[in-house]
Amino acid sequence: SEWSEWSTETSAFYFLFDDEEYIFYVRALAEDGSITMDSLRFTVDHVTEKTLVLNSKYNEVRINNSFMILVSAEEVTENFLQAELHVGFDDGFLKFDSVRVGSLFTVNGGQASVLSKVFAGLVTINSFVSPTDSAGVTGSGPLAEIYFTATAQGSCEVVLTGASKLLLPGDTPYAEMALDSTD
Repeated sequence: SEWSEWSTETSAFYFLFDDEEYIFYVRALAEDGSITMDSLRFTVDHVTEKTLVLNSKYNEVRINNSFMILVSAEEVTENFLQAELHVGFDDGFLKFDSVRVGSLFTVNGGQASVLSKVFAGLVTINSFVSPTDSAGVTGSGPLAEIYFTATAQGSCEVVLTGASKLLLPGDTPYAEMALDSTD
């Protein structure tokens, strides 16, 4: 990153931080021309209870370039087997390319699958663990990686419009899940 211009301002405001650890660097210019520097390490953690989030609060992408957005589960305490996610986007600016299973379902060495359907700016994603991992997963991490390509100049939002079928062990047989998610 580059330093900002010298200023007499004693505060700064920043927006759209993703959850991770950051280091804020500051430098001061004294009247005698000497420069001192300091830094502050801090962590952004928006989530303190179970929820679903889109990671990557802001992307600048050139037309015809691709980018990825993660859909993550945070602070999940119940074992769960499947997540059906609904992600909206402006198909006048973005083209859905693909989806891959996130690492939360495979973190313990398990197998997982992901299925998707796209219709008019809405992608429905089914991400689920294999039948051999019947205990399910807990914790925090990515459920799905969604890949888009920018098709026009301008700005648009990608939003998590809903989630359903957060299935727990014993809820629905896997054969039914796979059939339901490909309709």
